[in-house]
Amino acid sequence: MTKIQSIARTLAILAVFAAAPIGALNAAESLSMKPNHGISFDVGQERAVSYFQAGNGTCELVLTIAGEPDWDAGPSFTATRFEASVTPQKPVRFGSALEFACQPGATAMSVTHLKEIAAR
Repeated sequence: MTKIQSIARTLAILAVFAAAPIGALNAAESLSMKPNHGISFDVGQERAVSYFQAGNGTCELVLTIAGEPDWDAGPSFTATRFEASVTPQKPVRFGSALEFACQPGATAMSVTHLKEIAAR
């Protein structure tokens, strides 16, 4: 990847993070999404952006999570992208922290920050 492509990719990802509405997602709280409308929220030390498209009664989810950019090394950071088809009544979990649920008819999705429980 050339330096120009790398910079363009970084700027595109930053634009997505800047354009999405911001939400505070605390443990056991939920945010709601409508089709083709992204939301942005914190997940611990990282930032997440998600959106979905309705398709045949399922929610086609896209979730991108990234940490803080390392500005000393230039505008670079690592982003992770997840994609999943979520059917109503069958929530999908990412890691131990996030759960995405599709509403009937794929009219909306909810994302819940799960409360972490310590094991003995």
